[in-house]
Amino acid sequence: MEGYGEMNIKTMIQNLLGEKELSIPEHWVLGVDISSHQGKIDFEIMKHHPNKVKFVITKATDVGSVSNQGFVDRDAVKNYFEMKRSGFLTGAYHWLDPRGKRTGTQQADYYLNNFYIPYPTDLPPICDFEDKEVISWNHVFQTLIDFMNRVEFVTKEIPILYTSPGYIGNFTYAQRKILSKYILWQAQYIQDDKPTPIKGMPLATFWQYSDKGHHPTFVYKDTQAGRGKNYGVESFGLDMNYYLNDYLSLLKLCNKDESPKFQAICVRFSWVKRAPRQFYPKLRPILPGKVVDVYEERDNYFKISKDKEEWVSGYKRYFVKIN
Repeated sequence: MEGYGEMNIKTMIQNLLGEKELSIPEHWVLGVDISSHQGKIDFEIMKHHPNKVKFVITKATDVGSVSNQGFVDRDAVKNYFEMKRSGFLTGAYHWLDPRGKRTGTQQADYYLNNFYIPYPTDLPPICDFEDKEVISWNHVFQTLIDFMNRVEFVTKEIPILYTSPGYIGNFTYAQRKILSKYILWQAQYIQDDKPTPIKGMPLATFWQYSDKGHHPTFVYKDTQAGRGKNYGVESFGLDMNYYLNDYLSLLKLCNKDESPKFQAICVRFSWVKRAPRQFYPKLRPILPGKVVDVYEERDNYFKISKDKEEWVSGYKRYFVKIN
């Protein structure tokens, strides 16, 4: 994804002279976004990276701007399950085609039916708008609004809008005010410690600050091709993001609560597994009489850790709810 933004004269001079002093708030949450362009990904390397990546967003769908043949990103489903297995908060986006071959409503339905509904993510639905090959800016504005309205109607969630000043700046102030109800994920690669506010839009909730794996800030005129490989991806490039608040706030956005939903007691010898499926690897045994906290219930499995992917069978012959 793209996010090169305009810099003011002062920032440009500071960049050139190396005088810019940057300070990223410690409570901001680090995340990455990926697609098939990253190639093979070792999520265990990413999980244990000292910079502590907490959320991963994958490209999900595209309607095919050239072929007009919709497709799911070839690595999206695999990445989805690996992201969840590794304990990341998950997200998935649709790349919005502004060329008019499909309406915003049609694109929303494609995204929902082919990915978001069968593979629900922790983060709300996401629309990626970053293309200037438009019929007109009024036309693409309507396409975008139709997409967001359809997604909100079906999911009952406020979608996230990914864009940058260079794209959304082509809309009128009145149009941007209409878009201001959505959660802004702002792409802007500047050597600064915060994104530049966009007139008519809310302050960014997420900030994509680099596409080269930089940390903690964008590196101006980096001598390396990119640092993505440090995070376990095959490519040099890797989109880096901040959630501009703390982790508890991010959990709230994801409708997750750190408190256990209930407790259950083991009544039959059981195994802790890495995911809620029978075929996933066994981690350790649990003996009868053990009481566990349950944080999530899915597909007749109980998640028994708030920050790790640890699951046990939820069938009553193995565990019984006690409150």
